[in-house]
Amino acid sequence: MKKLIVIIIFLVCCSSVFAQSNINEDTIHFVGQASAFTVGSELVTDGGFPSFDNWTQGTWTLAGGVASEDNAGANSDLTQVLTGLTDGRLYRIQFEVTAYTDGVVTTRFDGVAIESYTQVGVFTEYGIAMGTTASITIRADATFTGSIDNVSVVAWVGDLDAGGGSTIAPFSGNSLSDYMGAEGQPL
Repeated sequence: MKKLIVIIIFLVCCSSVFAQSNINEDTIHFVGQASAFTVGSELVTDGGFPSFDNWTQGTWTLAGGVASEDNAGANSDLTQVLTGLTDGRLYRIQFEVTAYTDGVVTTRFDGVAIESYTQVGVFTEYGIAMGTTASITIRADATFTGSIDNVSVVAWVGDLDAGGGSTIAPFSGNSLSDYMGAEGQPL
């Protein structure tokens, strides 16, 4: 029971902290149960937009190392197909809205809408691979006017007790607070 309470507190705090801060998730370590997260290799090619060579860009334009959309009048998708994923693994999706005037930009992982944004900032979400390939899409709605940069997708593996106790069990959802307890009970 004590471990379950620690796990619940850990996940609630981490989910909230990661979503609302500039903590470097790649290097954070927690004291106590040897908790850690392992970040895999970058799966997005040209996420900093030196070109659109690896992207299907719809009506997005490229200038100065950012992808921009200017009130296209219809939804427009900026998409890249990712390979080498592990079926069922959790992935961290991150991107930056560098300029914003109007409309909505939405992230999609393998066709599933994750979150929508209406402001400048660095945004992080989580998604589950449902096979060995998936697409990452940044969708601008018909009125979106703004720019994005630094699109990243990496494997995100958690271990709540690297010392041999209970570990994070199956994941369901798109935030860290959606993890299931080690006995399969929702936290």
